[in-house]
Amino acid sequence: MKLINLIQIKNVFKPDMKFKDIQVGYKVMKFLKSIENDTNFYNTKLTEIVEECAEKDGDKIKTAKNGNLILAKDKISEWNSKIADLANIEVEVNLPSFKLEDFAECDFTLEELSILEFLIIE
Repeated sequence: MKLINLIQIKNVFKPDMKFKDIQVGYKVMKFLKSIENDTNFYNTKLTEIVEECAEKDGDKIKTAKNGNLILAKDKISEWNSKIADLANIEVEVNLPSFKLEDFAECDFTLEELSILEFLIIE
């Protein structure tokens, strides 16, 4: 599985999510714990890429009014390349499987359901 897909799955599961079935919540919690090393690796590498490619004011990284990162103009190509390389790293992970009804109480968007499709069996 590509690292970016794993990160997207992780981001769908919010810390304050509630599950009607405690076993489903427990399975999600165990899965999230099992991918901590991969997510920490991703976050560390992403921070390094930001440090290398962001426009800075002294030591401070510049952001736009909307909070988006401002890239140094001469680093845009490097950013795109490094982000693509990071996203496409293959990771081995044991994905849990869930029934669609396991998420009946969850308020997922269509985009989130699409991300979780790897985990859902019908």
